[in-house]
Amino acid sequence: MILLRLKNSKSNADSCPRKEKIMKKIIKIEGLDCANCAAYLERKLALIDGMEDVSVNFISKRITVNADEDRMETVLRDVKKVTGDIEPDCVLNI
Repeated sequence: MILLRLKNSKSNADSCPRKEKIMKKIIKIEGLDCANCAAYLERKLALIDGMEDVSVNFISKRITVNADEDRMETVLRDVKKVTGDIEPDCVLNI
């Protein structure tokens, strides 16, 4: 799924907004032990550069990532790294 989002240019407040393509990716996560772990992981994943929005659902065992289409590959690599650092027993199906 690709969403279009308008974003104002930071270099000139009077310039026209630019269109940015936002891509949504759903990742299955196995081995997540508790809802508190999911909440902590979500807060850390939200800090990834290029991440527009992220949610970690403990019940459905899914991570939903919204990021700029051009940066999605890098964001997913960082999601895998951060998840491995915080929850080394978890397996992501990207």
